[in-house]
Amino acid sequence: MSPIESEFRSVIQELMDAGVEPGDMMDDPRWEDLNERAVAANLNAWALFVEMTGQQG
Repeated sequence: MSPIESEFRSVIQELMDAGVEPGDMMDDPRWEDLNERAVAANLNAWALFVEMTGQQG
């Protein structure tokens, strides 16, 4: 697992543990920077987000 994937997973898990709804996670101030870095690293952030939150895409 790459460092950016690990960080992405950690932030998503932290938000889930805090009871943040998946639709509200993108409002977290860390989201934009983290997502941009994930895309730059060729990490499919959306697929990972969907996998972790169980959302239907």
